[in-house]
Amino acid sequence: MTLEEAQHQLAGTEARLRALEDELAQTKRDLVALNLELEQRVDARTAELRQSNLELEARVHAPIPQLRQANDNLQSFVHAAAHDLRSPLRAIKGFSTILLEEHAGHLDPEARFLLQRITQSADQMQHLLNDLLEYTKIVAAELNLQKVSLQDAVRDALALLEPDIGARSAAVTVQESLPQIIGHPATVVLLINNLISNALKFVSPNVQPQIRIRAESTGPRVCLSVQDNGIGIEPKDLSKVFEAFQRLNAKGAYPGTGLGLAIVRKGAQRMGGCAGVESQPAKGSRFWIEFQAA
Repeated sequence: MTLEEAQHQLAGTEARLRALEDELAQTKRDLVALNLELEQRVDARTAELRQSNLELEARVHAPIPQLRQANDNLQSFVHAAAHDLRSPLRAIKGFSTILLEEHAGHLDPEARFLLQRITQSADQMQHLLNDLLEYTKIVAAELNLQKVSLQDAVRDALALLEPDIGARSAAVTVQESLPQIIGHPATVVLLINNLISNALKFVSPNVQPQIRIRAESTGPRVCLSVQDNGIGIEPKDLSKVFEAFQRLNAKGAYPGTGLGLAIVRKGAQRMGGCAGVESQPAKGSRFWIEFQAA
């Protein structure tokens, strides 16, 4: 190859290199422009998402004060209605009792039967109103938590139920030493009272109620349990028993309002605990309440 040919080839190579450099420079400019466009798109989409998120949060949170106010109003209404209904109910029961006791001789058997049904219905309504008042009180009241002796609380609950325990000839066994917890004294007694009352009530006819009350401490928690030899609960119904107005048995067989266990669960939650049950049909139940240890 001559010098002239080599110079010509070198010049061609240099030209191709310059063309390649120009192409690379253009590609770089295109990439920079594309990157800028992508950044702008991302920023715009981020702004849209941020705005959508703010609007969604506003939609979610806006009804909360109204819902809270509506719930408070409903609780106040239920409490006031239950309280105001007690006076006319006492009058209905009182007048019916007077008719049965002082004028029974002037009434035929059907009239006496109907009056007895009226007094029984008045008693049931009175229990329902009392439970409604207790439930609304637990939901809305300010509970000042303090140290509570479970030993004293169980003793007080048993004292309140002494007539029922005697009427059923129930055998109640209480663990010798029960620990202290953090709770609201009156509410703790009420919850224990409800559990023992259920243990007395939901027992097969002609079966002596056997009730065992004990507590276990596990670190910062105390679990108080009330175990019975009652009719038990079907597995499919275990998740329902703590719901308000849930009745798993016929009203005539086992009277009640369907609020007792709802009060237990709500009261336990208000004191920072929880409630539960373990049960098998015809083998009894073990209800428990978990408290904060003192």
